[in-house]
Amino acid sequence: MKWLQSFVLLSCFITSAVAVAQSRGSVATPDRFPEAGTSYPIAGELVMVDHVNRTGILRCDRLDTRNKYHQDLPLAFGMLPYGTLYYHGAPATLSDISLGTHMHGWFHLGPAGDFEVDLLETDYAATVKNQPNDRSPDSPLSQALRLEDDFTFYQRQRSGWKIVSIDDNKKQLVAERVDLDVGAALTELTGYPTVKGLTGRQTFDYTEATRVWQANQVAELSDVAVGQVILFNMTWATMYGPGRLTDIWLDADSRALATERQFRSFEQQMFDRGFPGMVTKIDYLDQGAGIVDIEFYSGFEPRHHEFFPVNKSARLLVAESNLRTHDAHNDGKHVQVTEWIDVSQAESQSEPQSQSKPASQIKPQSQPKPEFQLTPESQLTPESQLTPESQLTPGGQVLPGSSGYGIRIRMPELLEGVRPGRTIRVQAGTWTRRGLPREEKIAPFNIRPQRIVLPDR
Repeated sequence: MKWLQSFVLLSCFITSAVAVAQSRGSVATPDRFPEAGTSYPIAGELVMVDHVNRTGILRCDRLDTRNKYHQDLPLAFGMLPYGTLYYHGAPATLSDISLGTHMHGWFHLGPAGDFEVDLLETDYAATVKNQPNDRSPDSPLSQALRLEDDFTFYQRQRSGWKIVSIDDNKKQLVAERVDLDVGAALTELTGYPTVKGLTGRQTFDYTEATRVWQANQVAELSDVAVGQVILFNMTWATMYGPGRLTDIWLDADSRALATERQFRSFEQQMFDRGFPGMVTKIDYLDQGAGIVDIEFYSGFEPRHHEFFPVNKSARLLVAESNLRTHDAHNDGKHVQVTEWIDVSQAESQSEPQSQSKPASQIKPQSQPKPEFQLTPESQLTPESQLTPESQLTPGGQVLPGSSGYGIRIRMPELLEGVRPGRTIRVQAGTWTRRGLPREEKIAPFNIRPQRIVLPDR
């Protein structure tokens, strides 16, 4: 009977885990943007990455509300096709983010039925009730909508950390959260549950390996002083206090430089692979042609409008939900851009998409920049700090994961993968076509494993 009681307990917990997970989030699917406010916030440290398939593992923060035996178990996640990463205050890809970086995330449930968390079937599990086997209790929330580092998380909230004291013997500094006295590059998100993060005074560890940034150069630990207002990134978060600082930015200029460098890295990724977006509507024409509406994913900004002028050609690539393309060098289809679509205007006013505004009528608050220009935070104004997500009016219909901007294109021949709800990538017609590394291609041979299985010893 003892084994039967244990089995009943385990079965009850699995059922309750499903119920709890469902109460904390909603299922997200790759063919539509989730409704506002339906994601669930989870923070943790990035401990493994497959940047090609856009998957990884977080070691979730230790929480007082969680059973101590559930601490430090892995949360395996996959980025939704419209899932966005931010690093150093700018859009990023998983390949940009260093392992060990502490991240703040918003997650959704995976496909229905994929909610179970396996439990240990041993006497120890019967003693330590409801201990998961090898996965975090948060594992049902496996679909990542957004991930951002501490730099982005606190800067977005216009918060910094004022150093109160430094103990060089213990390699610790005490800092308290304060308002930044200059502007920040990002504003608070709309459509995402609000998370405040650390508050008050906190004691952070640092090491001789901690990187210090000041103005446009690498500084020394000796340059860190009481009274400075800093931003940071952490590792070993919540294991021994709030965490261990890996990077410290001492001033506004160093933060602006870090953001601009990350923008350049992200945009180079887009130049090589194309901006991703979702097909939202198709008007079928004769002889296999069609008019296709595309809504760009979050990360596309007004500064990118210039790449896709109206009545000029572009190149469309069919992509999978992990944003991988098949053979980008040969599979692209030349199309013509016919209109720009401002999603916040078209949808919030319940207008049919055929009445979308052409590009000449869209007036983004920040004009596209032909070249990268570094703007120190001290010179930013509130109007120039807004991203497309934060520029939208409260009544708009732009959903989390969407940039709020899209284009209408004419395709002389529709491809099989161009269907409503499917992910595509778009490149400017003037960009140089480049082949991608073989491990990123799906065809003709997929040599990138979806899951690495280690042999038994």
